[in-house]
Amino acid sequence: MSVSILHGTGRLFCDGLDKGEIEFSIALPADGPDLTKRGKLWGNKSAIGEAMQASSIRVVTSPTNDILDIEVDELDRDGSAIFTALATTSA
Repeated sequence: MSVSILHGTGRLFCDGLDKGEIEFSIALPADGPDLTKRGKLWGNKSAIGEAMQASSIRVVTSPTNDILDIEVDELDRDGSAIFTALATTSA
């Protein structure tokens, strides 16, 4: 299975409200049986904390304005969030 890694900055939206800038990395599998996109976001602990309680979470990437609808799976020990991308929309 081949995988590419996308790393960048973006804005985190929780339930439609802009919670600020974050950094993220996401694994983008190109083939294979599991095409799940998983990633990590960090850099804004208060926004990440709010994402744990939100029903709708989006990352809008900079500068491309691609939209990642995500589900936060868990927090790691340094306060970063591990997530699964549910959908990706190109701007």
